[in-house]
Amino acid sequence: MAELDLTDPKHLAELLEAALPGAAETARGVAPHVEVLRKSDNPAFGHVGVGERVDPHERVASEPPPAAIDQQAQEALALDLGGEGQALEQADPALELAGPPVYAMRGWTEVDRHRAKGKHEVYNLQAKHTRSEPITAAFTGECQAVRVTLPRSKPPTNAFIGTWIGPVEARDHLLFSIDEVEQHYARAFRRQIALQRVDLITGARFRGRRFAPVSIYLGYRDALGEPNFYFLEGGSASGKPESLYCARNLSKTINRKAGFRFTPFACPNNWYEGGLELSQDKREPACVYLSVAQTKAGAHHYLRLSVTYDRDRRLKRVIHPFELQIEAALRVMAIAEQAGCTLRRGQGRTLTHSIGPLVRALLPWDERPKGEATPAERDQFCGCPK
Repeated sequence: MAELDLTDPKHLAELLEAALPGAAETARGVAPHVEVLRKSDNPAFGHVGVGERVDPHERVASEPPPAAIDQQAQEALALDLGGEGQALEQADPALELAGPPVYAMRGWTEVDRHRAKGKHEVYNLQAKHTRSEPITAAFTGECQAVRVTLPRSKPPTNAFIGTWIGPVEARDHLLFSIDEVEQHYARAFRRQIALQRVDLITGARFRGRRFAPVSIYLGYRDALGEPNFYFLEGGSASGKPESLYCARNLSKTINRKAGFRFTPFACPNNWYEGGLELSQDKREPACVYLSVAQTKAGAHHYLRLSVTYDRDRRLKRVIHPFELQIEAALRVMAIAEQAGCTLRRGQGRTLTHSIGPLVRALLPWDERPKGEATPAERDQFCGCPK
């Protein structure tokens, strides 16, 4: 077995498959993103390659599809690499409080992306993770989200809203219209509600990749007033939407089963308790907070998550989701090896058991993983309780 090489597509693909549930990666799919790690300004990748850095104002080149590519192959491409996409109908301009949405007719090109700059609110997110079982560890991750206004009616599955940080695609969300949010609210609370507007605050898809563990839906009865309720949408590290957590109004919190596994240590039967805090004027998200335990009453609590939102008014750089996925996978490896949890390995078996100490040493941590789990604690917290 070889040491982990973060410039080797085979190693990167196996790392993602081993550490992130549901990730289906190949060296061929990962290869185009290797340079992202080389040029990242994330300190987690300062040791990759020669540690090259990019000018934050430099445009990211977009590879056009070959002229002779067939229709099926083009549809399989990422939208911002020339893939096909369905346009949404223009929304009522009176509802577009944050500036007009940008809708693309076909692929989402680099020119389209730069023309969309400043047309949607973009947020910098600070996600604080504090683990208490079966070992202790704490770190703060950074990512981005964008705010878009959803159409009235459900669009085709290949619909998208183009933004500066990438397309917000209908297929990346469990709900993508005002009608759908109204219907889901009625099912969840057995009460009809008439909405004039729904805003979605979420991670976009950039170069075919997406990282959005938590998205926020804000429902408005009065398009010009304050939001009346919120939904949270949990997603996988590979960008797939997984589960909805609904609050009847802004003062309510959620206490729901997770419904999916974000990391190998999690279990779909774990319970999320938490909610959303808005800014003082009720216009912006301020914080999403969650406490994760194995029972509804909070027994066997093991993780706290706090995500703060800060409006980005300078818009210097898009954080590539691939960076975030690799960083998440590395942190999972470090925590797994400290706790003695076994992760699945790909057929290549290129990963070694020295990754954990390497990651603990090289990545920035608020509290480096420490402690020693007993066999009983591993049975309890390494995935679903045995």
